[in-house]
Amino acid sequence: MSESRATVMSKVFSTADVAFVLGMRTGTLSRAIWERRVAAPPKGPGGAYHWTQEDVERASCRLLGHDLSDAAQRRLDDLRNGRKEQTGGIR
Repeated sequence: MSESRATVMSKVFSTADVAFVLGMRTGTLSRAIWERRVAAPPKGPGGAYHWTQEDVERASCRLLGHDLSDAAQRRLDDLRNGRKEQTGGIR
């Protein structure tokens, strides 16, 4: 895999990852997209949404009413760097 493709791939998150970062269930985020409370990000070839950091920040503002918290930003950075630790909470 070329470096540029790897860089692009590392900046794309799944709906489950974004729900984890925002502190909500995956179904809650999917329903918000369905109800058009948040703009749907572009879909990949397999039909799954591909979330960028800008998409995550936009969803945070629309659904939570504020920018990403420091904790959510750290979770997003951990996901980007390949470290996914879920220490309880809901998914």
